[in-house]
Amino acid sequence: MSSFFTGLEPFRDYLVSTGRRARVVPSAEGLDDGFFSRDKNIIALDGSAIDLVTLRVQGMMGPRQLLSAGAFTFRLKGIPVFSRKLVPIQYHYIVRLPRVYPWLSTKLVQETRGVLGRERVSMAWSTPYLGARIERDAEIMRTLHEHITVDDGLEVRAEVDKSFVRIIHSRASVLETNLFELKILELHRQLAPPALLAAFEKIAMLVRAPLVTT
Repeated sequence: MSSFFTGLEPFRDYLVSTGRRARVVPSAEGLDDGFFSRDKNIIALDGSAIDLVTLRVQGMMGPRQLLSAGAFTFRLKGIPVFSRKLVPIQYHYIVRLPRVYPWLSTKLVQETRGVLGRERVSMAWSTPYLGARIERDAEIMRTLHEHITVDDGLEVRAEVDKSFVRIIHSRASVLETNLFELKILELHRQLAPPALLAAFEKIAMLVRAPLVTT
């Protein structure tokens, strides 16, 4: 997938602006490569609890998300001349470990109410081991409450065979098209703020010490 849609270079620049040592790399040990690889857009982080970040166009947009984002297409004689669409982006923050345990997988579950203007009622992690450790960290949970939207997805996925743990943040970008403008395509990315990036790094630190009781 084109780096235009994933925003690889802009995201690298954004990470650098937050003080992180980030660089785009063509490949990384342990990640699949080749035509069918979904980990084509890779950023390496030096001096962080997170080793790599990969960006994917992946996920589904429901009708409520499309409606709340004001998605539309205006056609003139059948030709789409104006449009506003959502592009599902996944940010995979990858932590390398000597050994990965299955119980390092967990998912953030948000209970909501309402239809169009959904309101979050509660937030909790789906599994007891890592999820409980994250929930006991008041700073992480406070940051998630402030910066994770009801439409975001957040999951920690253990890949035992690859010695990876992925912290996967799903958040849509808005793609606008206008055939009457010089800049026909414009992608508005809603990047994770610095506090949320720091929370992901704190989760990565918990993942790196799976046998330590907190």
